[in-house]
Amino acid sequence: LQDTICHLVHRTDYLLNRENGRVLEPYGVTMYQAMSLIYIAWYGTSRDVNQRSIEKFLYLSNPGVSKIISFLEREGYVRRETDPRDARSYLLRATAAGEAFAARLNDAILEADQIILQPLTPAEQRTLGRLLEKIRNATN
Repeated sequence: LQDTICHLVHRTDYLLNRENGRVLEPYGVTMYQAMSLIYIAWYGTSRDVNQRSIEKFLYLSNPGVSKIISFLEREGYVRRETDPRDARSYLLRATAAGEAFAARLNDAILEADQIILQPLTPAEQRTLGRLLEKIRNATN
């Protein structure tokens, strides 16, 4: 069982989540809160970002993302705007504070990535990235 791809990916995911938790703890956010804010800050100006797009990006359920958005809004990092094409929906935009915080969180997540990838050479890191992307693209 320990040699299966499933186990290896699961173990790596566990280690990555643990490391992300460690680097994000001083900021008072979870990995999913951080990734949501980063997504909103990066893409909210160039495309429509709403709850559904975050659900798809993070592979999370509606109630989970709803809680994340509420948290980010309550903290002043995100605001909701009525979708001009559908008054029943809203778009998410990062506030100035949210954009600045997203940049700091992104740096922390990149730090966690480098810690996890430390045993690999730069060439191996690029290969791993390409292989994971290939799997992701084939399963979408």
